[in-house]
Amino acid sequence: MTGIAYADGANLTFSGDRYIVGGPDGDIAVGVERFIFTDTVVLVEPQRGLEGAVALPFTELNPIQDALRAVLRTEAPDLFAEQTALTIRSGQLTFSGYLDLLVQNAQHSTTPAILMQAAVFGTIPTSEKLDSLAQFARVQYDYYADTLTSTSAELGPYEALGRGLASTVEFSSTFAPASDVAFVDTAYAVVFGRAPTAAQHDALLAQVTYFEGLYRDAGIPAAQADVEAKGAVYGQMIGHAAADPSLAYTATAHAILRDFALGDTSHYGAVFGA
Repeated sequence: MTGIAYADGANLTFSGDRYIVGGPDGDIAVGVERFIFTDTVVLVEPQRGLEGAVALPFTELNPIQDALRAVLRTEAPDLFAEQTALTIRSGQLTFSGYLDLLVQNAQHSTTPAILMQAAVFGTIPTSEKLDSLAQFARVQYDYYADTLTSTSAELGPYEALGRGLASTVEFSSTFAPASDVAFVDTAYAVVFGRAPTAAQHDALLAQVTYFEGLYRDAGIPAAQADVEAKGAVYGQMIGHAAADPSLAYTATAHAILRDFALGDTSHYGAVFGA
């Protein structure tokens, strides 16, 4: 009989085909794959004894779960955290590499949420606001990709967030009074730092006109349809800018998300790019 003792006073022994938890007179478990103690998760292979058992202290699991929660605003399943911890422990992945993977997977949720908040308000969302914006962005991406089967589904979160934020004072006071032509020129210069080409101007103006008609046909009053159409196209511009590696939008958002993953909360509500 062999055994392993843990910091909380519990112990795990293997005898024959069964595990005994808490000592010779403890509970017996057969065919299990994991034990959870107060400070440790123990992964075992049923019927193989303790030779291959792996103890993962919560000090290894918590940073993995906390980072995923901070970057993607979702909870990490226990099994995912355990498998990731084993991969990091084995040297196949570093914690920094894990953060890189999380940030890359934020492209349809927290990244557009941060960038659209910054584009309209100039600030990074608070933690609570980021939760709601990221969830909304994720749902919109799935809708564009799965329901609309859009070939540009990555722009869906930006377009939808832009439309949703168009009713704010910050957006409407800046862009609502402008003609569609003036809006395209002004907004493009704000996002890209230069004037659009003739082809870019015409394409974006056509999008504004398209959305205005779409929203009016849905029963939205003309003035509201106008500002929502501008918001949707403004979102498209931010989405295109985010995909341009020569611009700093996505790199800045990714740096913020990495800081969130490491427990830095100073960015919440701060000026974007400061």
